[in-house]
Amino acid sequence: MNLAAYPYLKLYACLLLCCSLLPAPLQAQSAGRAGNSRAWVPLELILKYEPLSPAPARATQLLREYSQVEQTAQQLMSPWGVKLETVQPVYRQLLQQLTASGQTERALLERAGRAGKRPLSPTHFSRSLLLRFAYSRMDMPQLAQSLLASAAQWEARGLRLLEVSPNYLYKALSTPDDSLYSLQWAHQLTQAEQAWDTERGSPEVIIAIIDSGIDELHPDLVENLLPGFDFVDVNTSGYDSWELLEGEDYRIQDDDPEDTDGHGTHVAGIAAAKGFDQFGVTGVCPGCSILPLRASARFRH
Repeated sequence: MNLAAYPYLKLYACLLLCCSLLPAPLQAQSAGRAGNSRAWVPLELILKYEPLSPAPARATQLLREYSQVEQTAQQLMSPWGVKLETVQPVYRQLLQQLTASGQTERALLERAGRAGKRPLSPTHFSRSLLLRFAYSRMDMPQLAQSLLASAAQWEARGLRLLEVSPNYLYKALSTPDDSLYSLQWAHQLTQAEQAWDTERGSPEVIIAIIDSGIDELHPDLVENLLPGFDFVDVNTSGYDSWELLEGEDYRIQDDDPEDTDGHGTHVAGIAAAKGFDQFGVTGVCPGCSILPLRASARFRH
């Protein structure tokens, strides 16, 4: 099937990618910049830390830690000609969930990731803070380096800095150069371009398309395809009122999920058509792998 024949692609909710959570307010009137380096939001830093004494990331514990971070930062920076204005979590919604549930961050993330059964790596989502300043004699990269250089002072207060950086600005939106991308209005509607700035999928992520099969030679799909399987095994003698179509595979389960209907190819293209290659269209997850599983056949009534 030619995906070009289906410009009005429908996106399934299960294929939507998470948009980037890191704040980068584009509304800032003037961004800082050092030479040809990346621009940053004026008077803002992102700080990631952990307590020296292991402590579950519960809301009550985190609020105490945030207060300690604020006090420590202000004491250190006052002699540098810097005034701290506010300290708030980068992922404020996560703190709200922790407050409402009484659970730890790890418990929430384990529950969210249980379906994928993937091991969790350290996240420190709840211990990532946005620092805003009323004024600063230093530019943000200099201030970040000065804070990192004061590790001993932080550790004396029971905290370890893991990362401090300016709140960098990012160029808006990754727009694919695929020849038919302008017809894919659904990607703009669901703001997929914002997600592609952060993630486009990985071959290790496998999307099973349980449908009518797939066109295994389609140029927008072939590079992302895994070997599939045909599960169709219909007892055609029980369908007297249905006309069997010539060339359709009704009886043999095998490793050939060839698509004679086109619907499975269409859905696979929505999910993971190879993108950013100047050809055809792009899928929601253009870097993911496709596992085609044929589970339907054609009849004529």
